[in-house]
Amino acid sequence: MSSLSGEIDDESVCSPTLFTPPPVAPLPPPPPFSRSAVHSNSNGIPTDVSFSSFNNDPESDGQRAYRYACSAIPDSLENYVCVSYQRKVEPVIQSGPQCGLVALAMANSILNKDVTLEQLSEASQSQGFSKQGEIFSSLNLEKLASDAYGCKSSVLDIRDVGGKWEFLNCLARGDILIVPYDPDKNFVPVLKKGHKAHWALVTGFFAAMNDTSVLNKFRDDSIKKDPEFSNLYHCDTAPLPSTTHRVLPAEPNVTPRALSANVPARPGGAIPNRAISARTLPAEPGHPPAVESTKLTHDVGNLSHDKVTKAGACRNPLEAASYILVYAKQGKSKHTGIWNAKTLVESCCNLIEIDPGRFEDGESYMFPEKGIEEELCGKVVVLHVKK
Repeated sequence: MSSLSGEIDDESVCSPTLFTPPPVAPLPPPPPFSRSAVHSNSNGIPTDVSFSSFNNDPESDGQRAYRYACSAIPDSLENYVCVSYQRKVEPVIQSGPQCGLVALAMANSILNKDVTLEQLSEASQSQGFSKQGEIFSSLNLEKLASDAYGCKSSVLDIRDVGGKWEFLNCLARGDILIVPYDPDKNFVPVLKKGHKAHWALVTGFFAAMNDTSVLNKFRDDSIKKDPEFSNLYHCDTAPLPSTTHRVLPAEPNVTPRALSANVPARPGGAIPNRAISARTLPAEPGHPPAVESTKLTHDVGNLSHDKVTKAGACRNPLEAASYILVYAKQGKSKHTGIWNAKTLVESCCNLIEIDPGRFEDGESYMFPEKGIEEELCGKVVVLHVKK
């Protein structure tokens, strides 16, 4: 506000004023950059606000993810080494219930096979997978991906502990992950039992790790320091080679820390989301941490017969991550979503039933015979990318 002193003469200054002007209200402080303020989702449960970037620049997205993590992580992010990796993907906006096909079409930015949404839509209907582009089966979407792109593909079950470790391996290898989940109105993953089932393409990760030695696991020529944040690094190559087979974790019977830690913390009194599976919880004073007893004897989709890299031979640096965000694209926004990986995994694992209103409209949709709990819940479509 400009000063009025230059407009007032000496006489008016000495003369008594006829009225006392009301005090000028101070301008409200600008809103904080963080978008992790607590909002209530449509279930009435407080949750984080997703935030999206307005461009397609991996370095800018990494800085946005860093700011998001600063507000969401319980302790200071300065205690962590942060690494951001993301592939550029051109957005595709869906028309009608085509979210799965749109996510698959966006993978063309990475695979460069000239696959179009129209081709995928025609294939899905000709093979009896959908009526208007909807896909309620990860098995069907994986079949479409294999036919369209001709690359190695698989369906990864992330409902058990071994599947969660392999999910981290896929992130570290730079594989393309197409994940079914329940979105809220701002597209952030929530738990709605599958009533809002949607698809997203995961394009990379942001990982916060409290061990500086993990930087040695990245190629020196692929990683650079961020110009603004001293402990943030950007890498343009995935940390694990694409030829790396399943990497056995150091603690195969324990859920990965980043997929079990309760971050971002919910405010006191908030109703927690329903637990999807047992997980390793932080140790309380005087008590050892609770460790789930699930054994690594599962079938990881059709990856179960793949070769396994011996522990220690090629470590996945994401094992050491305390907190992981994923970058994601989905068909209702041009922007890159930045979501908590743990939240996305839990949302994927809660897809147990079709929205009753949609289910009654059986003439418009093609539903899987075995139901979505069998063919969609916890089932991630993986496209293995050769680099």
